[in-house]
Amino acid sequence: MQPPYLADTIAAVATASGPGAVAIVRLSGVGALDVARRVLRTRTGSAMGASFFESHRARVAQFVDTRTGGENVRHAVLDEVLVLPMRAPRSYTGEDIVEIHCHGGGMPRLVLAGCLSAGARMARAGEFTERAFLNGRLDLARAEAVSALVSSRTAEAARAASNQLAGALSEQLSLWREQLLEARALTEVSLDFSDEDLPAALEKDLARDLRILGASVSGLAATWEAGRRLRDGASLVLLGRPNVGKSSLFNALLGRPRALVAAEPGTTRDWIEEEVEMGGVAVLLRDTAGVRTAAEGVEEAGIQRSLELAASADLVLLLLDGSNPLDANDRVLLEASQKLPCFLVWTKADLPADVSAREALGLPVAAGASARQTLGLPVAGEVSALSGLGLDPLRGQITAHLLRSTERDGLIVLHERHAIALERAVKHLNFAQGILESGRDLELCAIELGSAMAALDEILGRCDVEDLLDRVFSRFCIGK
Repeated sequence: MQPPYLADTIAAVATASGPGAVAIVRLSGVGALDVARRVLRTRTGSAMGASFFESHRARVAQFVDTRTGGENVRHAVLDEVLVLPMRAPRSYTGEDIVEIHCHGGGMPRLVLAGCLSAGARMARAGEFTERAFLNGRLDLARAEAVSALVSSRTAEAARAASNQLAGALSEQLSLWREQLLEARALTEVSLDFSDEDLPAALEKDLARDLRILGASVSGLAATWEAGRRLRDGASLVLLGRPNVGKSSLFNALLGRPRALVAAEPGTTRDWIEEEVEMGGVAVLLRDTAGVRTAAEGVEEAGIQRSLELAASADLVLLLLDGSNPLDANDRVLLEASQKLPCFLVWTKADLPADVSAREALGLPVAAGASARQTLGLPVAGEVSALSGLGLDPLRGQITAHLLRSTERDGLIVLHERHAIALERAVKHLNFAQGILESGRDLELCAIELGSAMAALDEILGRCDVEDLLDRVFSRFCIGK
């Protein structure tokens, strides 16, 4: 049974607010054409005939402000617009849709107000896409990809969302679901014909298939952390003692002079941040106050904030001055970084290297220490913010860390809800496999397989999802 609100005709501005050449106001529902007729006129001012709303054919029209006073009706032309009707079911929502392309700025609000007064209702967040799902135009995984696509901040994030919208994730989940259905059928056969001569290796082969399937599902679930960074961005903190070159590296990675660089220590007493794209990830780059043990007052507060930012970062670059010996501040930071996602970076590679610094950490004296580790920290290499030496390899290592576990034929989990459901499916698959291998009751195995299928169905929306829909579509923007 469809929700009663599907009988409403909804309207919303489908483009970003603010100045712009063109904006789109979208109508959808059984009364979309009637609402459009009330607010539109031909270029000569006459009423719209049925031929005007031929599906998928754009026409120029006048948008009018219609106000009734007694028996008199005055039509004030607000804008010359382009009108694009899309008749059901050949539309985004599967319903009649009318898009009104008007000028930007404040005009979309006037057009929307006219549509609302003509009988439409303001759309809720995500309601257009929700109707596409309820009308069978999209499954739930593809519907959520719409949200990820319109909010993507880089081309790589848009590509991942577009891949999901095209159905790549849905097809993979459907394939796994068919494999589960087959496994469950074999289990039921074993139960129904337990006294018959069934192949001795049936349960062994089935356990092997479930182990392989579980590994595949687990591999996809493991991409969620990288998917989160691709969709929402990642934070990268530069940490080090004063004058180690944090601000210089910050400017070099950013590609412009943003942080103040000076010879005296303590120039940066609070953090500064800018967003930069690295390998398709929107990275929030943070330059922090130099950490030194003798700091007091404001500088001490800035140092404490530096350590707090590092603790919550997706990645920390701990900078060590490659041209000078290690000091007490470096050693404090090396110890503090042991539990952080951290790369060690030698700075000032354009200057002669200080042998004692590398020897103190048990590293080779010569360049090329990137394959080694010190105190458990991977060494990302040597860089010079002045000459640019090592910057491109460093960017590559940063991206590789942020997007690790994503090599799955382009598939990547972009929503935490999907990751949780996939992990639940893996748990039930592992239980089912254990039941088969231990020779326990096959009926329990069939139940676990059914639960694994239900977890995949939740991602696709093939279940009772009334409460789930509210959570999913409330995160969309209005107009989508």
